[in-house]
Amino acid sequence: MTESTRLTAEMLADLKMPSDPQVSPNGQWLVASVTTTAKSDEHRNAAIWLADTSGSRDARQITTGTANDTHPRWSPDSRELAFLSDRSKRGKNQLQVLSLDGGEAQEVTDVRGGVSGFCWLPGAGRRIAYLANDARDEDEEKRRKEERDDANVYGAFWPLARIIVHDLDSGEEQRINTGDTHVSLVVPSPDGKRLAAMISETPEIDSMLATGRIAVVDIERDSVVEVAPPGFWSSSVTWSHDGKHIYFTGQSGELPVGSSQLWVVDADGGAEPACISVDAPYCFAGATRAAYQEALLATIACGTESEIHAIDPATKGHTVVAAFSGDIAGLSISDDGSVIGLLASTPDRPDDLYVIRDSADPVRVSNFHAVLDEIELGPQEILTWERAGVGLDGILIWPPGKSRADGPLPCIVSIHGGPYGRWPNEFITRFGRWIAQHGYLVFLPNPRGGMGHGAAFAESVRNTVGNEDYLDIISGVDLLVEQGLADPDKLGCGGWSQGGFMTAWIVGQTTRFKAGVMGAGVSDWGMMIATSDIPTYEQYMGGGNPYEGVGPHSFDAQSPASFVSRAKTPVLIVHGENDERVPVTQGIHFFRGLRRYGVPTELVTYPREPHGIQERNHQIDLNNRIVEWFQRWIPVG
Repeated sequence: MTESTRLTAEMLADLKMPSDPQVSPNGQWLVASVTTTAKSDEHRNAAIWLADTSGSRDARQITTGTANDTHPRWSPDSRELAFLSDRSKRGKNQLQVLSLDGGEAQEVTDVRGGVSGFCWLPGAGRRIAYLANDARDEDEEKRRKEERDDANVYGAFWPLARIIVHDLDSGEEQRINTGDTHVSLVVPSPDGKRLAAMISETPEIDSMLATGRIAVVDIERDSVVEVAPPGFWSSSVTWSHDGKHIYFTGQSGELPVGSSQLWVVDADGGAEPACISVDAPYCFAGATRAAYQEALLATIACGTESEIHAIDPATKGHTVVAAFSGDIAGLSISDDGSVIGLLASTPDRPDDLYVIRDSADPVRVSNFHAVLDEIELGPQEILTWERAGVGLDGILIWPPGKSRADGPLPCIVSIHGGPYGRWPNEFITRFGRWIAQHGYLVFLPNPRGGMGHGAAFAESVRNTVGNEDYLDIISGVDLLVEQGLADPDKLGCGGWSQGGFMTAWIVGQTTRFKAGVMGAGVSDWGMMIATSDIPTYEQYMGGGNPYEGVGPHSFDAQSPASFVSRAKTPVLIVHGENDERVPVTQGIHFFRGLRRYGVPTELVTYPREPHGIQERNHQIDLNNRIVEWFQRWIPVG
């Protein structure tokens, strides 16, 4: 493998990554927001790209990309495109409208707290409902800071998002009275007279998960009716053709650790939401509907693969529209249902724009990853096995030029986040292709607790994370060793978030791994419940309540910190310093424990970084550091 055919850390940081694909109502165009994997400055830049769904022309960039242009949405007549951008003030989104006839985008709003979402309203006129964020008085905030009179009282001010209906022709605005609630999503009814809205008590993520519910907003009457109780928060909502029902994907109940399924609720309220996908052996990633058809279109996670299903809400019958060997990350459909737009990734290519026309196979209509065309990649395959009567799956990625005939090889076990995540059969970057490029067989298991196998599979780790899912992973490693694919004396493990937790857990349970990488992982569930931005959810992960008595608490038995004294495996701990999901104290806690017992360890923290590392230099450092750690303790060759 030459330098010109080698994957580099710089390439991974600079990959173009599209998101939020949107087909125009007339089916002619597909747009998406495109950014790079990493950001080079304080603020991220993104541009809107436009593709012809016929595939007759190359996709092209239609905004400058000098600001963060996101959330593109088509006008009902397909002649205008609205989007959010912070081009006026970095870090503060305003609503922009761009005509396909040409010219510059026009800024529609000037909201001090910025705009967090919007939707076009069908029907007469050019109207948009947008979400305006509350903001403190800037002059008063400036004075407080200068005079150092800036004590923060928790909960004294929440930047709630409010619904405002804007008429683009007259400039008139109507403020909808949603009370003291936060609105995180609005979706218009077919006639444009009502909105399905996701509301919660505050903008806190934990509040949205715990108190989030669906409400129907009548624009003309300025009234709000809650139709789904708390616990049914969703980011994928659509209306029935006649406006009588609302469909959504999401988990249910009091924040279970469970799978995302398809639900329906009456738009007038009065009845509990009903699950349309009861006992489905797969999971729902999102749903939408053509304007003139009643059938729902849904993205389905089936093990390591993905499918698009057409679903009859009345009969609950499913028809497979497309099966995809990889992952689907978005879904949009034209008004007449003849054109479907999506993002998809294959084993040898990250996300690109794809189109399905008239039920034909998906066709790629963008080429964001030409830089990878000459890169030498090893084979990628799906591995299946069984433990305790449960079918399991995962991905194997071979180094360039290697295959099953070359085993046993040094093997790194890469563990996904979540736990409600999965490794689909897609282009897997940091903990996949990047490690494989350096001579390692990479095993990416999908243990219990993840998506792709239905509700029971996902819920099986509730209050007991680290038990059955750990045994699933180890059983997969045993299989690779038995088949002569993995070298039992050259095993490593690593992952991010839940994968970081599982790495920390593994090194306290067994000494068979020679090195581990704990990325933003949990080491103490009691501390996690107390300090994470989703404490209610974390109680279902570790189990127990740290505020009830002196213990011992049940979550102590699920905390990697409890087993540090057993550890012998060298561990690299990497963490963002501004991580609110898994605070950096989790990594520090585990690092100090390992150091206390003389286990080789390094702690590396990244300033300014949240739960996912975003800055370009940090991503490059992180990717190189991970490989160097494995090379240090598990040499290849």
